[in-house]
Amino acid sequence: MKINIVLIAVGKIREPYIQEGIAEYEKRLSRFCQLQPIIIDEYSIPEGCLKKEQEKIKHSESMAIAKKIPSPSMQVCLDVKGKSMNSEQFAQWLYQFSSNAVMPLVFIAGGSLGLDSSLLKSSQLNLSISPMTFPHTLFRLIFLEQLYRAFKIMHGEKYHK
Repeated sequence: MKINIVLIAVGKIREPYIQEGIAEYEKRLSRFCQLQPIIIDEYSIPEGCLKKEQEKIKHSESMAIAKKIPSPSMQVCLDVKGKSMNSEQFAQWLYQFSSNAVMPLVFIAGGSLGLDSSLLKSSQLNLSISPMTFPHTLFRLIFLEQLYRAFKIMHGEKYHK
């Protein structure tokens, strides 16, 4: 039985090359899991927006995300300050979860401001893909590639080297 993975992400992808990359990895992942992407509308961030207003926007986006999280589920927030794993460690973690999975695995990717602390605190794992900063739309493609890489490693298939 395939593991059920939900990817909740903020913001529509407008760049055709990123859309094509995401579609390609979604197709590749269909061999290993049932992937359900859920896209949350991104809030507009006015030029010169103060930190307090940015926190309100981040909170509003996170509340919209929270409404889409299936219950029960294993929630993983993708956050630059989260736990770092290399590809093999991520594959091992995914294997351990999937071998006992009775609920969906939900990965949550915020918008350009990140995720609200309330959402980060409620997740079972906060995971950092990289300490570098990426545009949130490009990050979605990078994450799907890493997820695909993890499944390939789990199945002992060549790809990750």
